[in-house]
Amino acid sequence: MKWPSSTDQSGQHPDGIVTSSFSRDVESVAFAVLLFLAAGIILFISCFFVTKCLQCYKARQRRLRRKALGEDDDDDDEDDEDDADIDEDEQQTGITNSNPDLVKV
Repeated sequence: MKWPSSTDQSGQHPDGIVTSSFSRDVESVAFAVLLFLAAGIILFISCFFVTKCLQCYKARQRRLRRKALGEDDDDDDEDDEDDADIDEDEQQTGITNSNPDLVKV
């Protein structure tokens, strides 16, 4: 049984149906392209999932470390406003106190 080659466009199927190898070539190329794209999508989704899991793991580790050190981050929003007021006061007093009197020789 001889299948038609890509140069033989007038080959016939054993059942008498005229087929061309060009259509089989197009089908195989289309299948390969779709398979390649599907593999790329699967790899992208798996990398995205692994990256998100790693980010969540790292954030949890940082949270546990801060909690162990006594730095609790539960009330961050309220503390930021109070810290800003305190920082402004400290900067003004820090500038005046850090400059010693000049001594002339």
